[in-house]
Amino acid sequence: MKIVQIQIVKLILRLLPVDLQQVKVISFVTALLQPFLTVHFAFLAYLEDSNARAKLNGQTLILENLLSRRIVTASGLIRVVNSSLRLDAVYLFNRVELQPEVWLNDESEADPLFLSSADEDRLLYDFLVQVPVTTTNQERIRIKALVDKYKLATKTFEVQNL
Repeated sequence: MKIVQIQIVKLILRLLPVDLQQVKVISFVTALLQPFLTVHFAFLAYLEDSNARAKLNGQTLILENLLSRRIVTASGLIRVVNSSLRLDAVYLFNRVELQPEVWLNDESEADPLFLSSADEDRLLYDFLVQVPVTTTNQERIRIKALVDKYKLATKTFEVQNL
């Protein structure tokens, strides 16, 4: 969903007939639309806040709180960020061909070589644990151990510098 910023003067100039496009009329219509603009900008602020809150869930907050309490870093800022970084599959044919894959293989030939497997088209990690650059290796080991202890078994993660 894309929310568009409203450029009120351009909108008024496009919708008003040419004979009414005078400074007084444009100022009057702008003044009439001011309450609408106030509500619109309040909605945009609410939408941005709602999107930021929707990215957090209880597990994320609990894990961040646990890491911040157990591991004291110089800046004290450890964040858990959801991620959806995927490896993209590489296609070695033209899409316009629309031909099914045909593998012809004689017994005398070697097995066909596949350039990628199904395992490669998966998430690299499910979430990131972002730590300050000043974090020592000992703290990183403790962070990995704590996250391994409390995360779901099927989830993967990466520790990354902020």
